[in-house]
Amino acid sequence: MLKFSHSFLFLAFSASAQMSAGQSVFPPGGYRNFEDLRNHQPSVHAVFQAVARTTDDLKMMGGNDYYIKSESEGITKDLIQKDLYAVSTSDTLYLNTSVHMLPAGYSKSLTEGRFLAFRSGFRDKKKGRVMSAAMAMGLTGALIASLSKAKSGIERFLLAMDVSTGKLTLLDRNFLLSILKPYPDLEYQYALEQEQSNEKTLLKYVQMVDKKVSGN
Repeated sequence: MLKFSHSFLFLAFSASAQMSAGQSVFPPGGYRNFEDLRNHQPSVHAVFQAVARTTDDLKMMGGNDYYIKSESEGITKDLIQKDLYAVSTSDTLYLNTSVHMLPAGYSKSLTEGRFLAFRSGFRDKKKGRVMSAAMAMGLTGALIASLSKAKSGIERFLLAMDVSTGKLTLLDRNFLLSILKPYPDLEYQYALEQEQSNEKTLLKYVQMVDKKVSGN
């Protein structure tokens, strides 16, 4: 069974309350490492903005869906690209995907709780190969082969980061079944779903697990 510390449960409860108010559960600023993120404590106090990249830009340059900018004093492009683990714009959390050996850029976190779900590519136009993140996540064989066929800079896969451990994994049906095990009611409900591998369905049940963790 999944176990959680009292501090994590408190953060999960706070997360649910803030998300319902339309705010990110992560205070605005820059997070230099996983510890900053896990503790919800940005160590770079600045205002950041996320800019969505165009399809043409992604086709030409590769990378992930957003770039981050800031006009705050002392915040350089190099710091944003290389030294930050994540940034919060007060309403949304963005993850620096290059930290996880994924294509460069930032991805928007689609859920905020025990698991941070986000979309990422696995190929970089400049490198033209499957990124080593696939192997770091324990993906092998046919799955890596399927990822290698992804269109450079365009095709996206759904991933999840466990905020309690920092572990990254592919967010698919198998992963969802593993986190639903402690909750038989959700397992039963999920078994009745017609499209179990649909992104909308996967995200819905990740959020339902987060509500269970927070006690809501």
